[in-house]
Amino acid sequence: MRPVVGPRVEKFVAGAAAVCALLAFAGGARADLRSVAYHVTYADGAFKELASPPSTNANIKLVIRVTRVEADRPGYRVLGTGPVIYADVGGGRTSTTELTWNGKAWVAPEPLVRERRAALGAQPKAAPKDIIVAEIARLNDLLGRLRERLKEHDHAVAEAERNAEKLKDTDQAAAAKEAVAKATTAREINLKAIEGYEAELKALKDVRKSEAASKPTGQVRPAAPLAKERPAAGIARPIEGRKVLGHRTQVWKLKSGRGRRRYVVSMAHPEAGEFGAFRYVAYADTDGDGRPDTLIACSPPASAAVAGGWTRWSFETAYPAVFVGNTWPDADTTTYFRRAYHDAAGNMTGLAADVFVSDCFCGMPRRKWAYPYLTNIRIDVNQDPDAQGDSGQSEMIVK
Repeated sequence: MRPVVGPRVEKFVAGAAAVCALLAFAGGARADLRSVAYHVTYADGAFKELASPPSTNANIKLVIRVTRVEADRPGYRVLGTGPVIYADVGGGRTSTTELTWNGKAWVAPEPLVRERRAALGAQPKAAPKDIIVAEIARLNDLLGRLRERLKEHDHAVAEAERNAEKLKDTDQAAAAKEAVAKATTAREINLKAIEGYEAELKALKDVRKSEAASKPTGQVRPAAPLAKERPAAGIARPIEGRKVLGHRTQVWKLKSGRGRRRYVVSMAHPEAGEFGAFRYVAYADTDGDGRPDTLIACSPPASAAVAGGWTRWSFETAYPAVFVGNTWPDADTTTYFRRAYHDAAGNMTGLAADVFVSDCFCGMPRRKWAYPYLTNIRIDVNQDPDAQGDSGQSEMIVK
């Protein structure tokens, strides 16, 4: 492992504010290949690698957060807005951060906190719509560069084909044919990237037009873990698995509802502060195709004071088909994650098993994930939204 030389040893290619850094448009990614660990050095010189951050600073000298992103499949690429626009990460890569103790938990250092809060839109004037406008500009820039790169791939394929034709009756024929295949594959990867980012760009433009993107609604409040004072959908027994996922938005479909109602959504944060921060989001299916197509509400930024802490947020709607979940801007944000087929008892109830995702922060989650998975989420529904519920206030009625 590289020596630690500062709070942020190695950043993701696009930086913390590059929302669409990881490319996974060619199909569902194997999310279990992404993980996070904590390298802890104790005062007596002992060293341990932990799956979750320490809950105390007693006798601890140093905590390094290590996020490993492995290649999902051959040709996996990272796109970013930094100096390196197009990079091959087939061998995997590591991001490390030296954490600080804030009196309650191990969290990101202050410079990184400011950077991540800016990306999440935590400043009073930074509404989600403002961030979406910035991300549209970044996507346009990425697409321009990818289209220029496609011209290079077109030339490489044509040149390889001409060379193969010249060498077809020689000893070099096999190698020339392989060169054509490699050049063609590289071109196809570039095309998939363009197609994927064009779809994300269109979705972001649609989200930007929505009233729900203009400003967050309601309040985010601390919540007791798995409160049982009334029936709830979602997780029955909390899971412990933590992952760094390639997408930035994930939602689960609720059972169809009728009439105006309030949903109270609670989720757990695997890490304290910015590394576990996100916004709650709610979408509706308005055209009946079974996929989200309209952002109907989003929350202010949500984070927990301690690792594993729960928060809650509520919204009102009259749409029959509703999806709920969360969205985050940073490539190395952790989420609770467990493949659904690992839980034979059906630990997730009242939510559809399929997960719909977007590779962009506040993006339209139209893409179905490769397999269903669990996270620590709970949803209560109140058919009488005029009652205060546990949100403590009336929320905006979105339809």
